[in-house]
Amino acid sequence: MFSTEDCKFCKKFNGKYKLAAAKMKGLVKFGIVNLSEESNGPIARRFGIKDIPTVNIFEYGLKMKRKSKTYEYMGKREWKALVVYATNLYDLSSKERDMIEIHELTKQGVWDRECQLEQYCVVVSLPHIS
Repeated sequence: MFSTEDCKFCKKFNGKYKLAAAKMKGLVKFGIVNLSEESNGPIARRFGIKDIPTVNIFEYGLKMKRKSKTYEYMGKREWKALVVYATNLYDLSSKERDMIEIHELTKQGVWDRECQLEQYCVVVSLPHIS
């Protein structure tokens, strides 16, 4: 969700948005971009944010690509509607969830970045192969 600190509509929607995020924890990620912070201006321009609050959907599997495909959520501004919508997106993405990112855990920082926030992280220890 793109919002600002002084937007009364954002404040009203914020609690509902956070409740929907809590209900979907581990399945669909929710985030808030505070456009009151000057450093977030470029991301607003990148995604063409003109009104607030705006909820954009980022397609599954494109988090690392510069040109992420996004579209605006146009449904009701209620937590139940967000949960239904997010659940439907999750179900639609089931065909793509078999794509697995593999990371070599050579440093603590890699573990922290790749495993601590994910629902599942499988670690395999293989004997030295020569």
